[in-house]
Amino acid sequence: MRKVYLLKKLPSNLLKKCQYEEVTEFFKFSRRHEAERYFNEGAYYYVDIEDILTKMVPKETYEKNLKHADGRVLKKFRYKLPLVRAEEAYLDVYKGELEGVNLIRIRAYKKNNFRKLGWFGEDVTNDPTYSIYSLTHSKVVDLKKQEEMER
Repeated sequence: MRKVYLLKKLPSNLLKKCQYEEVTEFFKFSRRHEAERYFNEGAYYYVDIEDILTKMVPKETYEKNLKHADGRVLKKFRYKLPLVRAEEAYLDVYKGELEGVNLIRIRAYKKNNFRKLGWFGEDVTNDPTYSIYSLTHSKVVDLKKQEEMER
């Protein structure tokens, strides 16, 4: 089960305990019009083709395609969250144009095994506005930012 939530309010001192890395993510369309999503995890570079195949690519290939990205290049800090009952849990804190957009991404072992925590905001798992593709191509005004969530 995968879920995506907006961040309502971050518990104090949580991020001091978390490992993080800077991530850059962008789309490029191939000659066959396939959506290729490029991203890095630390010093490793990947391309995800049509959400079907993910493979490592050389840094040079990543950097060459970065120069020709289609849409916005996403820059974020990705914090690994220590959540119980979650196989993976991350907080993506976006920078640049998307500063203030903070998404919690959860992958849980079982659908009924994970409970939303009080500091989680709205569930946007099925909201196309918050897909990686939309974040690279949509107007920033359409996105809810953290300061709006805290009101």
